[in-house]
Amino acid sequence: MSYDVADPLPGELEVYISKGILDGMTLNLKEKVSQKDIIRQFGHNFIIVHYASDDCLDDGGSATMYQNPSGPIKMMQYRDRGLVAHFVYNDDETVEAIAFIFKLSIPMHSSCTGRGKKK
Repeated sequence: MSYDVADPLPGELEVYISKGILDGMTLNLKEKVSQKDIIRQFGHNFIIVHYASDDCLDDGGSATMYQNPSGPIKMMQYRDRGLVAHFVYNDDETVEAIAFIFKLSIPMHSSCTGRGKKK
């Protein structure tokens, strides 16, 4: 399900339901905003985490991610509030979406260690 919203920022809110229970929401912003805008809106109690994709697990869709300090996927996490700001790929300043999550379940390490890329 998706809804047009204006607060906390204008965009389209996607709602994810699993087995009849709210599983999470993502606000795809109507206009991208800066990291400073996010800090102004939600405060300074965040951490920046980088991720990379596990290419050996890719089946042509979206690959699984894992934490990687040099990874190109950057997220600004307000873990105590269940908020994650998603940056534009390879852009350290521009946020394109905000996820409202209940539990962050991204692995700390690659599952591909010792494996080759999936072909």
